Amino acid sequence: MIPTRYRRVDYFYVVTAKSIRTEIFINTGDSKRNSEIFAPLQNNRSQIDHNFGDRLVWRIGKTCGIKRVFAEGSYRNQEDWPIMISPALENLLKLAACLNPYLKA
Repeated sequence: MIPTRYRRVDYFYVVTAKSIRTEIFINTGDSKRNSEIFAPLQNNRSQIDHNFGDRLVWRIGKTCGIKRVFAEGSYRNQEDWPIMISPALENLLKLAACLNPYLKA
């Protein structure tokens, strides 16, 4: 997890049995506040996708988030770990670099 300047708005690296993803997850406990934090990101969506270099998955609702999913690999197979870890870490840092300019306190 990489924290942001907001409480309960963090970057995550998530590994499941079938995939791996990097994401920012916005859950302040107040859906209105979540939307306020998410709005500058949403308003700059095309620029953020362009800067990231790939299409991201955007979700707005009670909680909000932006993620990049990697479909290959499984934590259950140690041989998959090297092909999963490096790209995901690189993309987590890249995601943070693309989004942080729009996260104003």
